[in-house]
Amino acid sequence: MKLLVEAAYSHPRVLKDPAPAALLTAFANNGINLELLARIEEPEHGRFNFSSELNLALYGGFRANGIEIPFPQRDIRIVGGLNSSEMAPK
Repeated sequence: MKLLVEAAYSHPRVLKDPAPAALLTAFANNGINLELLARIEEPEHGRFNFSSELNLALYGGFRANGIEIPFPQRDIRIVGGLNSSEMAPK
């Protein structure tokens, strides 16, 4: 959460007052949900470009601190299926 706030402060459009805040909003199936709240200068100059720049800063901060973003992995087992000799072309 500290890295989220640091990333917000590193962006020139983020206002210092009110201060940015990081929240843990939920425990999800495959991780935790974090939210970063920050007010920005000149929102009329674009929110999506700001979000992209901030997300890239967050990703860089995570990588620099050895934090990986895990993605769900699933194992699939087929029970009672055909074996490989039954699937070969005849």
